[in-house]
Amino acid sequence: MKRNYNQNEILIASKPFDFTQIFSKDYSSEFLLFEFRKNDFIIQEGFLNDYLFFLISGIAKCFTYSRNGKSQFISYVKSHESAGIAGSMWGNMPHCSVLAIENCLCLALPLHNLRQELLSDVIFLRYLCNELRKCLLDNNRYLQVSQCTSVESKISSLLLASEVDGISHIDLSSTSEIAGTTYRHVLRILNKFCSDGVIKKKNKNYIIINQEYLRICSEDSIDHLTNILHNSSK
Repeated sequence: MKRNYNQNEILIASKPFDFTQIFSKDYSSEFLLFEFRKNDFIIQEGFLNDYLFFLISGIAKCFTYSRNGKSQFISYVKSHESAGIAGSMWGNMPHCSVLAIENCLCLALPLHNLRQELLSDVIFLRYLCNELRKCLLDNNRYLQVSQCTSVESKISSLLLASEVDGISHIDLSSTSEIAGTTYRHVLRILNKFCSDGVIKKKNKNYIIINQEYLRICSEDSIDHLTNILHNSSK
């Protein structure tokens, strides 16, 4: 991770954001520019975070660990979105991590002297409430799909979501993470689909033979998982 204090570069980087809709005061002189490389933690579970992050470019994933040490996917954070808003504002220890899955550029607002001021800022509090509302809706939808939808249904949805010209460019690591299962179990289901004549393996990709079967199998998870997968590829 690299920090950049150059005010001209920070000003250029902040242009995609309309901070007048987020803060009632101009904090441009307070911002820092952080560069995270792939697999760098932007926020790490169990380590106090003292910044509000606004992602300028790149994509990160938000996840946590279960008691048995298994990674549990929560959501993606993409360009022009914020990270660490809720927990950081009250100085709480993060209960999840945000990891750069490609090189990321972030604006970072230091909070150690600004927390109380921001918590009295009506414009910022409205923004905070709206961000929490979106997180709650996304998390509830993901939880519903995760708990009420079979792994076969999720994989069917992701096969359809990654399809271009009849060929599914599915990534096994992302699929196992989003579907909440193991890499091996994903392979078992894909092999079963191949045996049943639903798909056919072509190099590292899969030709979709029976699209209707996948649509029926995907049930109501396709819209939500398609959105997740497309966010991860931006």
